Amino acid sequence: MRTLPFVIDRDGRHSLTAQVEQGLRQAILTGGVQPGQALPSLLEMAARLGVSEIVVRRAVRRLSEEGLLRGRTRSGIRVCDPRRRPWRASVLYLHWSGPEMYYHSVLSATLAERLHAERVLVTLSKLDNADAMHDFGRIQTLLDMQRPSLAAVEGESVEILQPQLARRGIPFLHLASAPSPLAHGGVAFTAEAAMSAVAAHARACGIRTAWLVWMSPPNAALRPALAAAGIAATELPTVPVPELGNPAGVEAGGRRAVEAYLARRRALPDLIYFGDDFAARGGLAALMIRGLRIPEDVQVISWANRGLGPVFGRPLTRVEMDPVRHGGQVADAVLRKLAQTDGDTPPATRLEPEFIVGETTRGTGSAERGARSGEPGVGSGNGGRVSCPDIR
Repeated sequence: MRTLPFVIDRDGRHSLTAQVEQGLRQAILTGGVQPGQALPSLLEMAARLGVSEIVVRRAVRRLSEEGLLRGRTRSGIRVCDPRRRPWRASVLYLHWSGPEMYYHSVLSATLAERLHAERVLVTLSKLDNADAMHDFGRIQTLLDMQRPSLAAVEGESVEILQPQLARRGIPFLHLASAPSPLAHGGVAFTAEAAMSAVAAHARACGIRTAWLVWMSPPNAALRPALAAAGIAATELPTVPVPELGNPAGVEAGGRRAVEAYLARRRALPDLIYFGDDFAARGGLAALMIRGLRIPEDVQVISWANRGLGPVFGRPLTRVEMDPVRHGGQVADAVLRKLAQTDGDTPPATRLEPEFIVGETTRGTGSAERGARSGEPGVGSGNGGRVSCPDIR
């Protein structure tokens, strides 16, 4: 290449490095230079452009990080095909949740899409108890075949996996209710704020008694919040129907639990809280079959996943997870860790549900349908939102 297809404006408002970087980038993207073509050396480009060698070096380094240039000792600086940029990092996402879990499936798909757009290769691998009993032999084989830049591990316990990652020098992020202090960063699932908002809203609606159906771990903060609000809560044990699989078995289990409790009890509670969206589908069906009206006969609040429901004749008052937003938050946490140059552990990213007031609860006076403007963390109608997960 005898001449470079751009010039430097020393009186321009952009820095010399930015001008060299942008000039080379546009030449590559518009076909001014072809993939595989060799560029002049750093010193030659500096002389032709009338800038220092360090300016050209910085610009070339940035374009190499973008995957547009590749520098080698013998072959020099060569242009890469912009349509086939190499991966700049790789991430191994280890998770316990299966593909039948809507929340996990959408979150992990969003995570992979976001990271792939940033040229970060993502490998997903499901953890299981059988492999855990054998010291995660399958995962060890995977780690021996490829050494990721970073691992992201979902689940409450990482004691067995952590030594395997440490032995290979692989840093990891921990996605859990309480991320491990051994991790190099954390993503914390927390529902405390939403559960406090549920309790405050329930109190404003005059609720004094509640049934809690399907109390999965993210809902554990609800019982003490209700107790602090003076609301007596009773847990309804629910058992999935195994032969139906997941999630149909959870839905059937929720229906059976509510049907059995209705058959034994004459008095309804003021509130039924469903801690799982599929259990809510079954439980709501049981209530409607009995001819019970919501919220006139009993008020209902449900755990929910945005984009999935549960669907009801009225907008549900709900604690809603957003797997797309959360997947983006996890991707941001991964990218921040990959970009980190020091050894400090960044603050944990928090994934939280939103409490949304719909039409299946009722209040009195200024609290009608949850529209208390001064209550932090509570929205009104279908659009008011407050800001973990069931991994469902």
